[in-house]
Amino acid sequence: MHRSIHFPGRAVPAGRRALTLIELLCLVAIAAVVLIAIYPKLSHGQPRLTATLTQMAVFKMQLSAFRDDNGFYPPGRNGLRDLIDRPPTATNWHGPYADGIPKDPWGQAYVYECPGKHIPSGYPYDLVSMGPLGASNPIANWANPGLPP
Repeated sequence: MHRSIHFPGRAVPAGRRALTLIELLCLVAIAAVVLIAIYPKLSHGQPRLTATLTQMAVFKMQLSAFRDDNGFYPPGRNGLRDLIDRPPTATNWHGPYADGIPKDPWGQAYVYECPGKHIPSGYPYDLVSMGPLGASNPIANWANPGLPP
């Protein structure tokens, strides 16, 4: 005699404990959707780090063009803004050198200061993204091997 447990719409043998193919596919699909939804929030994001380093390299080129035209890097903490708007000290300004100053991939402003506090690194200015962890682990031009001086 074959015993079974009755569920609405189907009969399942009492000794059977395996998932059906449909149930297994549903579980895999749900797991995939959950992972896709939370992965960007869990990872600090190699793509975000790459985007940050790329933007910092663009700033480096724009700042170098400013320096080539004017003989100095934009001074102070407002230097990135000086890439867009002519500062009063720039006598040979051929800008704008940038269309705008984007935020970093975490929505924070890049921090620029000239002269920098890390000049021995090869940079006359400091350029920093606070990154995903804030001031405890910034992405900085003087500390990141992915961004040459």
